[in-house]
Amino acid sequence: MGKMLEWSDSQVDALVNRLSQLSQLLSLIFADSALTDGHLRWILPRLMLLKCLDVKGRFGNNVCDCPLTDVGMKVISDNYPKLLSLTVDDQGKASVSEIMAIVKKCPELLDLSVDALNIKCASYQRDCGSLAKTS
Repeated sequence: MGKMLEWSDSQVDALVNRLSQLSQLLSLIFADSALTDGHLRWILPRLMLLKCLDVKGRFGNNVCDCPLTDVGMKVISDNYPKLLSLTVDDQGKASVSEIMAIVKKCPELLDLSVDALNIKCASYQRDCGSLAKTS
């Protein structure tokens, strides 16, 4: 998708509306975009064949302005049990709990990138430990 930092909210809304009509879409890259939880709630349930999703955080002047939160991560885990690849790098508002929920709910996941998330070691160990117990 490329950088969309200059795009207005209405332009992003129009793009999301159009993309949601592409029901045969298999891969979607929204890296460095102004995509929000609301956009994910609108578009993802309409793209049921999606196998690869990239929603890396966006940056401007080296400052992270990452609009996605656990709400957006839950939309991903609830809608894509057959997801093969997911990139959520630099989404500092996403918790390890929701990332682990994606791992649990998407058993076919082959590639997961979560670089630079705001994950604390204690919560990572707690959630990874619970994942190991369910495996």
